[in-house]
Amino acid sequence: MEPSTEMMFYAKTSECENGGILQPDSSCQCVNGYVGTKCERLMRDCSEGYISGFGYPDGYYSIQPTSSSTPFTVRCVMAHGGRTIIQYRMETPIATLDFNRSWAEYRDGFGLINKDHWLGLEKMYHICKPRILTLKVEMKFADYSFKQQFYYNFYLSGEADGYRMHFSQTRGNSRVSLGDCLTPLNGSAFSTYDRDNDNDAGGCAARYESGF
Repeated sequence: MEPSTEMMFYAKTSECENGGILQPDSSCQCVNGYVGTKCERLMRDCSEGYISGFGYPDGYYSIQPTSSSTPFTVRCVMAHGGRTIIQYRMETPIATLDFNRSWAEYRDGFGLINKDHWLGLEKMYHICKPRILTLKVEMKFADYSFKQQFYYNFYLSGEADGYRMHFSQTRGNSRVSLGDCLTPLNGSAFSTYDRDNDNDAGGCAARYESGF
């Protein structure tokens, strides 16, 4: 009677999640905006994607802040620490996206994330919570020059409080300062043409045909 030999092969199972790639040192190389030792969750904002060490390039990613029950897509500029774009508006001779919108639209966001858009106050609120971040305002001009202003320890309150804007201090770029127009509004609630929360009798949002 011939002895039988039974051979069994076991494939090493990757412990990486969400498409992460197992590395020779048993670490995970995450992809598609996931972070963590096993790629177990989406990044909270673009800065977390930058510091994760996975080499994420500029692009469009799903993120999920800690307090948000659902993920949403943002535009990330990964240079200089990873920046999450909350508004993009490029003026051209052709009419651009209309920013004279209702409270609900400013709350939820509008436009196309890869073109002119407003991310949405509720999403901004969750990105900030429970952290406080830096708001960078940048304007580019027809001659390709630009100016910048930074607002530190920036956050928004929730909708019940009117999405009030708060920050501790501001400074301009030493060479190309934009100038500060937000300090007089520090602590102010957001206003739209259909929800006037400012101290202007005529309603600034209605007059200037834009929420802020």
